[in-house]
Amino acid sequence: MAARHLPDALAMRHFRTGAAPEAERERVAEDLRAAGRGTQALLLYEGRADHPSLEKERERAVSNGQTFRLLTLRRLGASVADADLRAAAQTAAKAGRAMEARLGYMALGDLEAVRGLAGQLPPGLVPPPPPAPPAPPAATDTR
Repeated sequence: MAARHLPDALAMRHFRTGAAPEAERERVAEDLRAAGRGTQALLLYEGRADHPSLEKERERAVSNGQTFRLLTLRRLGASVADADLRAAAQTAAKAGRAMEARLGYMALGDLEAVRGLAGQLPPGLVPPPPPAPPAPPAATDTR
């Protein structure tokens, strides 16, 4: 089978704006995925958050620890639960992809989990520890 031509930026604009027929958009999305350009393929589903392909993408992103892809899906309006994002971040951390895991944990606001990655992240990307609770007031002798 001959390799298909992938669209350039101008052609992608045509596909993203919905000017192309649905079948052609699907074909281009499949071609982009086959070429390893899955995130670019996701952009063709903008405005169609309920498309069945996005559910498959969500499942794939969770199992592969792809937090950026999950956040892209969420931005597109697809259903991405916090549990999905946490599972993807944990998978990324186990695979040694600390930056990918950090992205997911930061999106969740889980600073403690980011601190758990401290040994794998540059120091500037690790949030400082929470402040210590204030000390109780000293007892005063009023005799």
